[in-house]
Amino acid sequence: MIKDGMILWMINVLGLVFAGMDRFIIPAIADKATLGTYYAMSFIFITGFTVIGSAVGYVLFPYLTQGKVIAWKKVIFFLITVTTALLILLLLGGKYFTSLAFNGKYDFALQFNIIVPLCFLGILQCAHTIIHFYIYAKSSNKALINYTFYLFLYCIGYYLSFFLLARIIEYSISSIILHILILWCLKVIIS
Repeated sequence: MIKDGMILWMINVLGLVFAGMDRFIIPAIADKATLGTYYAMSFIFITGFTVIGSAVGYVLFPYLTQGKVIAWKKVIFFLITVTTALLILLLLGGKYFTSLAFNGKYDFALQFNIIVPLCFLGILQCAHTIIHFYIYAKSSNKALINYTFYLFLYCIGYYLSFFLLARIIEYSISSIILHILILWCLKVIIS
């Protein structure tokens, strides 16, 4: 039991490292103002999707571990309905919510070409969260150990990708978001 818990703990720690690496990378390749702008916008545009993924994952996990039948069509219908509603709400009103929440401080960055990738990053993180619950519930210890190793390597690749690309391009808030979006796409595929 403790051994299983340690494996899941390592996966969770690496997952948190992966999810939080942008906090350390952005000021190193851009500046702290860019980090603040990124976090203000990502708070509004990503958090709602992540919460949906966590809520669904926590409900599914006991059923998955006990091998109970899950009505996947209902789960998928619920996810599509709720994420679509949130996506529409954020595409139409996210600019207003962000402006209201931060007294217009980040209005300069609230452009459609930034809002759309942030929303899709949120949807990816929603899917990723549910995938993680599935992996925790259904994978063997050996598969979880392998996954931990691959996740560790991916964290290193995430970090290096920014610094290698920073030698070629000058990052903007838009290019940082697109880079993070690509890395999350790859992580969801790998998971």
